Amino acid sequence: MNFWNGILNGLLEIWSHKLRSALTLLSVMLGVAALVVIMGLLQGAFRNMEEALLYYGGLTRIWVNEEPLPDEQRHLAALSKGRTMEDVEILENNTERAEKVVPWIEQRFEAKRKNFTIEANINAVRPTFFQAEDYQIETGRALGDLDLQRRSRVAVIGQEVVKALFPDTTQPLGKWIEIAGKDFKVVGVLEFYGRRDLRDRFLDRKNKTILLPLSTGQTEFNQTSLSMLAVDARSLDEVPFLVQTVMNLMHHAHRGLQDVEVKTNQEYFADWQNVRSLYTIVGAGIGAISLLVGGIGIMNLMLASVNERVREIGIRKAVGAWGSDLFIQFLVESVTLSVAGGFLGLWAGTSIIDYLANGIAAESPPVFNPTVALVGFTFSVLVGVLAGIYPAFRAARMDPVTALRQE
Repeated sequence: MNFWNGILNGLLEIWSHKLRSALTLLSVMLGVAALVVIMGLLQGAFRNMEEALLYYGGLTRIWVNEEPLPDEQRHLAALSKGRTMEDVEILENNTERAEKVVPWIEQRFEAKRKNFTIEANINAVRPTFFQAEDYQIETGRALGDLDLQRRSRVAVIGQEVVKALFPDTTQPLGKWIEIAGKDFKVVGVLEFYGRRDLRDRFLDRKNKTILLPLSTGQTEFNQTSLSMLAVDARSLDEVPFLVQTVMNLMHHAHRGLQDVEVKTNQEYFADWQNVRSLYTIVGAGIGAISLLVGGIGIMNLMLASVNERVREIGIRKAVGAWGSDLFIQFLVESVTLSVAGGFLGLWAGTSIIDYLANGIAAESPPVFNPTVALVGFTFSVLVGVLAGIYPAFRAARMDPVTALRQE
């Protein structure tokens, strides 16, 4: 019976000091919410990056990137041609283990139709680009080998381009658009990428894309060098051998000039994993500190409560209350505040994540992680228990005679 009386007295004491209890509860709530939101934002960013790697070739992708010449070769800069179609031919003829070689030219121009305009990503590509970069046709057709041979002025456009240039019609196929003063006929429309109610930064880039034949882009935009050059391995096991092959071929094709670098998506992913680990530790540390601050608030409240109720403690012990009854009462106050604050923190954190996902963080929406929520709640309860033990122990060990003398 005394055990339940201790619990009841603890709850009544919280209710009798509403403002003070509410402020303490708020500190715990903010700690849990901070942990949930911070880790949610990080998880959203991590997921966005991982999805981007998958959309841009996956872990079998090898990139041939342009690099500035080292100091000892700067005087040979005039001999550097960058990445060209000659490199593509060399790679295709000498890399049997490669599934495909993917070159393209990328520009950013304003596309027009009547009075409608949009600044879009103009990619001059070969037909293999659609499969390599996972571009799917919704209506019409993709670019073909005949378009490449004839240098046809045809275009496949993304959904954002359709929305911007064709608000007055539902059928863009067969219509003409203007890019850099040149007219191109729309022959295909891409599928929409991402959620229609949210924007993903890297997927939104796909929706704002206009794809042209590579040969047409070279002719119309007078650009012989490639913006991007990628090689896709047949499997993950083939990547190390293929990397070495590509490096040797590029070194020979560029006559020893160190103007390109070969890097894989596996390397980018490993770099990102290191960054991810660092940010996870920092985010978890910030959340833990927030929860610790909440625990300090609980301990301050309990110590203040013990000091305020010294005479009450003395009277209760004088009339027969056991030290364990007082210990339970004060511990219940501490645990109740931490549990209630933990639940409110989970609610607040979930609400903030939903708001950010549909608002300012829609490009990289945060993710609610149940594991993080459970850890945060458990830690808040643990902090409440630890913060309440000392004040509860102090009240239980208090001498009744000394306590009754307290003014």
